[in-house]
Amino acid sequence: MIDIAGLEFKRGVFSLSVPDLTVQKGCKIAVIGENGSGKSTLLHVLTGLTPCEGIYYGGKELGGIKRKERAEMMAFMPQLPSVVFPFTVFEVVRLGAYAAGHMKNADRLTEEILKTTALVTLRDRAFTELSGGEKRRVMIARALNQRTDVLFLDEPVSMLDVRHSLEILKLLTDSGRTLIASMHEVNLSVKYFDRIWMMLNGKLIYDVPAGEVEASMLSEVFSVKADAHADHFTFSI
Repeated sequence: MIDIAGLEFKRGVFSLSVPDLTVQKGCKIAVIGENGSGKSTLLHVLTGLTPCEGIYYGGKELGGIKRKERAEMMAFMPQLPSVVFPFTVFEVVRLGAYAAGHMKNADRLTEEILKTTALVTLRDRAFTELSGGEKRRVMIARALNQRTDVLFLDEPVSMLDVRHSLEILKLLTDSGRTLIASMHEVNLSVKYFDRIWMMLNGKLIYDVPAGEVEASMLSEVFSVKADAHADHFTFSI
């Protein structure tokens, strides 16, 4: 369980503010909002990559949790891949197992994840030679290979085609893991996630069940005209 209490963060002219709230174990949360609204910064703060007070995991303040324990507890996929050397797909995904200390079983666990994420055919390809969408899938597989209870993903389906987007989201949301992901696709967020966090100018202004998202909320958050239909939203300027 993740507790957020009095989270206030400032960097230059940008400030992040989140009201007190609790994320129950296994909950799937999509963070939506305009570019620059604070989605990525929020993920960085919740993972400890950007130090900030007011975040607790199982009652323990994040700042007091050692790096090794964090790696065993949570996995994070950044918005942009950080692999610059020509490691193979297998080697990149195996790094996830190494990060969480699964040294002895790393190869076996990696083979399992490659099958689960349909990356077997790319196993021996150099990561640097992959397309943007393929790199995205590999980075998701690396995060999954940490075998953590909590996943933080920054735009997991960015650059993915329709089929792979649906497959990845189903895989992620069907798992028992706690999942917090920044998303741009509103309709996919509402369909696959339990709760929706809406960011505006660095503030989390709405935290609602996916089924209770209203067009007026989306209009406010994205500064567009949103219309609600039976099973989706449409947007216009």
